[in-house]
Amino acid sequence: MEANVGNQDQVDIHLERLENVVRQSETGPNTAHASLALVSPVSRRIIGIVKQQSAGEDSINVVLSSPSATPYFATWARIGAALTSVMNVDPIPAGEQYAILKELAGTFILHASVDRVLGLLAKTTGKLDDAAAHFEDALAFCRKADFRPELAWTCCDYADLLIDLSTSSDTTASDNRAKAISLLDESLAISTELGMRPLMERARSRPERLTADH
Repeated sequence: MEANVGNQDQVDIHLERLENVVRQSETGPNTAHASLALVSPVSRRIIGIVKQQSAGEDSINVVLSSPSATPYFATWARIGAALTSVMNVDPIPAGEQYAILKELAGTFILHASVDRVLGLLAKTTGKLDDAAAHFEDALAFCRKADFRPELAWTCCDYADLLIDLSTSSDTTASDNRAKAISLLDESLAISTELGMRPLMERARSRPERLTADH
């Protein structure tokens, strides 16, 4: 919650506390490592701290390298690994996580719709049509479940993809730009109502990118 409303100081405090718990716990696929493996990448992407090594990545490796990790904790770590590969724009690990997480499409793991994560992974690996399909699934899932914060993020992430797809001057590109603008409007409306400041800033910056690119 602190990340979504833009309280970076509080995010840093909470992550430091969790890192301290991890340091004091045994090395293994336990609650502390699994929690940091998920929470750190989720928070970093929301706040906008990308391409930076974090203790969360060590916890991801600890959980995923352990044969005794429970399926639930392994999934937390895989979501963390997936978001890390997206932030690093690294298609190889993104493809690896995509292949495994695809089995969980249509589910919600604590902080994210798996369909949205799959959309981000597919985009990172260059599978843009697959990415669009996953984002559509995420929109439908979030609307039905009334997960408004996740819906707002899905709208913005999907708009990013559509902006990338609208690089030509044909009819499809024009449709993609129009849909991107509509999604950004929805993302901004929800994020403004809920006080999600990092997302508000992202949604407001995207129309400038549309103008600059076209």
